[in-house]
Amino acid sequence: MNFDKKSPRRTPSQQRSLMTVQALEQAFVRVLMRHGDFQKIRVREVVELAGVGIGTFYDYFPNLQMLAASATRTRRDMLISSLRQTMVRHADSSLCTLIDAMLDECVQTALQQPKEWAALLVIERQVDDLQGFQVFHLGIQQTWADAFR
Repeated sequence: MNFDKKSPRRTPSQQRSLMTVQALEQAFVRVLMRHGDFQKIRVREVVELAGVGIGTFYDYFPNLQMLAASATRTRRDMLISSLRQTMVRHADSSLCTLIDAMLDECVQTALQQPKEWAALLVIERQVDDLQGFQVFHLGIQQTWADAFR
């Protein structure tokens, strides 16, 4: 097990573990929206909302910053995945139609949960390291480059 402050303690692989991490991430986002300030969030509040024990939290995350970074990465990965699915659905379309569809997907993804996206965007530089931030932006860049090919 890795107990580095910058990486998760345990990587979930089974469905139940994945659901636990998802519940923690969703609870974190809701608490963040309630407080509006990352510094005001406490682990106990997140675990109570997620319906898990505090020990379970620490099984997966060494601290709230790692949970916040995980929630941010999950949201960003979902955006890239939805853009890639849009590319597949429009593979036989013109480039103009494909680009319109991808731009619409970006807007629709953000508009489905605008407060959550806004809350995470405000804290992403506080909680994620430069490498994580770069990986996301390279992923977005690669997705768009693939679309143009």
